[in-house]
Amino acid sequence: VFTPSIRSAETLAKKLRTKLKEETNLPDEVLDTIIATHHHLIDADKRRMVEELARQGKVKVIFTVRTLLQGIDIGTIARIVHYGLPEDVREFKQREGRKGRRKELPFSETIIVPIRPWDRRLVELGMEGLREYVSMPLENVFINPNNKYVLMFKALFKVKKCPNNLTEEERKLLEELKLVKPVRGLFGTSLSLSERGKKVWRNLNFYEFGPPYGINRFLIDDQGNEVFIGSNVSWRDLVEKYQPGCFDYSDDAIVVEIKINSIIEQDIPSAINNMKFLKEAYEQYYAIKKQWGEEPNILKDFISGKLTSIVQCYIKVPHNGFGEFVEESEHVIWEIESRRPKVVKFGNEYRVMYESKYILLNSQVKGTYRDFTYGYMYELDPTENVDDIRVGLALLKLILRLSDYKISLNELSYVVEEKPRKIMLLWENECSGIIESIDWDMVRKSIDDFKPSRICELLLWAIDENVVAKVIENNISWGEMKKCAHKVLDYIQGVLRLKLRDLGEVRIPKPSRELKLLSLDIFPISINNVTYYIVTAFDGEEYDQLVLDIHEKGKQLTFDTIEGIDKLLNIIRKAIDEGFKVLIYGQKSQLQEIARTSKTLQILLKSLEETNTIIDVHDVVKKVLGLDIAPIEELEKHLNIQVRKISLSQLRSSYHNAIAKDTTKQFLIKQFLDEAKEYSRSNVYSTYIMYLIFSYLNRRSLPNSR
Repeated sequence: VFTPSIRSAETLAKKLRTKLKEETNLPDEVLDTIIATHHHLIDADKRRMVEELARQGKVKVIFTVRTLLQGIDIGTIARIVHYGLPEDVREFKQREGRKGRRKELPFSETIIVPIRPWDRRLVELGMEGLREYVSMPLENVFINPNNKYVLMFKALFKVKKCPNNLTEEERKLLEELKLVKPVRGLFGTSLSLSERGKKVWRNLNFYEFGPPYGINRFLIDDQGNEVFIGSNVSWRDLVEKYQPGCFDYSDDAIVVEIKINSIIEQDIPSAINNMKFLKEAYEQYYAIKKQWGEEPNILKDFISGKLTSIVQCYIKVPHNGFGEFVEESEHVIWEIESRRPKVVKFGNEYRVMYESKYILLNSQVKGTYRDFTYGYMYELDPTENVDDIRVGLALLKLILRLSDYKISLNELSYVVEEKPRKIMLLWENECSGIIESIDWDMVRKSIDDFKPSRICELLLWAIDENVVAKVIENNISWGEMKKCAHKVLDYIQGVLRLKLRDLGEVRIPKPSRELKLLSLDIFPISINNVTYYIVTAFDGEEYDQLVLDIHEKGKQLTFDTIEGIDKLLNIIRKAIDEGFKVLIYGQKSQLQEIARTSKTLQILLKSLEETNTIIDVHDVVKKVLGLDIAPIEELEKHLNIQVRKISLSQLRSSYHNAIAKDTTKQFLIKQFLDEAKEYSRSNVYSTYIMYLIFSYLNRRSLPNSR
């Protein structure tokens, strides 16, 4: 029986043993022999014993994840059960290859148990859909001889055994990653592993970057005792699946607390009664069910898969190539799906969909997972529609799978964020080095030539369920999706950077009040249900900055105090009275949002637009470059405008700490706000300089200009 995780393998084995014990009253030692599990958290000698007992016919059922895919020939296997289909055809065929390997076997068969939306939909297509799935070309296995993960491993090994044999490339990589430190001796200076390097060396394991043992789980019984129930949770699963508020499907329980190297769980009804954050979540669940006209029954929805838990994680990837990958738990979310379906038209066909809503739990999350991989962070245009980028990335993964590259759906991952600024992250899950090898021009052609089949929609469900739901609900055509994929490639290929190469030399005046320009930056931030608007002004010589706290009362937005809005009005009024033009960078919507709280500001902004006194520098930049995308930090980097004190990556990290760490620690929020203020100062300065550059270039491009 192949399962998607160690947790599900152990769970199913335990449930089957319990059921057999009830029916046959066999002793535990016999049941443990008949029904076995096989995965990397089990000792290698015990795994070999399970394999031998299976060959002898003493083990009847083996629950496994991947370890039995490794070319192990047991020979007597007649039936393969897929508890959830793998996204990779290669893995499906490897699983199937375990059965029917002896002529004397009278039969062999396959059973598929769908457990996720995408494999349920595949089964719904019947034999025709299954044949199309298994007939797809196998995914390629990529071997990049220049993979820096391999280089890092070899270099670490040399430092341990013979540091003098390090090549210059190996030494440079270890120093960049801060894995070594210089050590002075009698015969000069050599390198040894730093504390960080020692930890990395210890955590380099075959299946997972981390200690070679699992995390203990304890279940609180009716008497309040913590009863040990297993040690099979991986370190990555702790971060992604076992945070307070997460459901544990193996024991029909819910995680209530994380301690040092242990997870504490309790049955669902008791946990809701005892834990305040779960009680609050249940009240929201109850209200949603009533709103849908459905009877609230949390156990029924849990068992039927209508109520699931998701851990939203903060992902930190290398900026542009190989480096450290960090994953930290940020929030736990419950997803509720309606029991009653709705029919939605998609193109010329109809699809059955279910409503879904999300509940954000107020639980204290813990845990960090680290590894090394290839990753890339892309700043998005300030006016970018992030949903379009998600659609484009999902289609891009699909096309990479169907193209000549035949890249596994599990090879690459992505994240698109709106806060604190719009960004796109792309990284390799297994550090194969494939991203560096892709010819993106060829991928563009594959997008243009792409003709969808029935299996394409199915694969999109496997890639990103939320994207497919949005595509169907909004009736987004394949043609529109292809445009989104092209825009994603614009960011990946650095189209903006290529355009900037042709600008030539530009001479601009030094910033001064005499230029009569007032640059404004409006930076909205949401923390703990409060929206802060950091407003920064720069007149060429001096900065002015204020922070507006906005709260929602009913349907009205109100400031904490009136002084903030008055100060903003005075800054703009004074500039207008002195004949200044007002500069913004793609922030019309933010200005209008603030203006909703003040009739006077609304009138003033309308007057500025009618007299062309307010200029969106973002529009000027896009016009000159002939592009749809113009991220401000990317622009200033290639124009050598400034070196920021606070980068977008630093700002993301501080924002994560402010919203995910203990929210009683106000200094984390203050630290983030201070960094956001500094970031806003950089924005307002760059907006000012870019107006000087691109207004000059715009004039230079006019027919009669000199």
